[in-house]
Amino acid sequence: MSNIMSNLKKIEEIKSLTMVSDDRIDGLIEIISPFYLKTDKAHGLDHVLDVTITMIKMKIKLFIKDESCIDENILVAGLCHDMFSTLEDRKIHNEKGAIWISKNSDKLQNLFQIDNTRAIELAILEHRSSWKQEFSSTLSELISSADRGYLNLDDMIERSLKYHNGNMEEVIKHMREKFGRTGYAKYPQIFLDFHDDDLEYFYDDIDSL
Repeated sequence: MSNIMSNLKKIEEIKSLTMVSDDRIDGLIEIISPFYLKTDKAHGLDHVLDVTITMIKMKIKLFIKDESCIDENILVAGLCHDMFSTLEDRKIHNEKGAIWISKNSDKLQNLFQIDNTRAIELAILEHRSSWKQEFSSTLSELISSADRGYLNLDDMIERSLKYHNGNMEEVIKHMREKFGRTGYAKYPQIFLDFHDDDLEYFYDDIDSL
């Protein structure tokens, strides 16, 4: 029950931060919710709501005006990006998500009154921290930045514990390998600009684990 209430509060925050009508947001939530009943614990509806909120806050703080980052695109990309993040499909969930966007393009265009969904499709394809190529749009960089979350080590450990079934040793190993100074999670410029000088303190915290 507490998780449901938390998610409802996050949905209300999203509505308060955008100019998109409530019924369109509710319509998308209704479409995607069943998918997040099947994802792993660390990539559920609560996570994508957090990512969407962070995307909007990054856009506001950094005065991002790029046409790919209209609120409608942010909402669809943010809320749909982990729909296929099941334990079985974790390594290809971005690819499956992009395909779903392509197949449901007409439905999404009608719901949000947008011209096309190509930028959203590519943003979902490119959102993972393991993506090594150039981003195709600012929207891709924005969701990749937001998906890394805030630099709150306690929250990140709590979320990682869900994925690793409470195994703290595995969590610490994961945190160092992915988020440490030499980790494979390379931060986009939007992420660095948003967090200013906090990254060095974050690295120090990981080193102390």
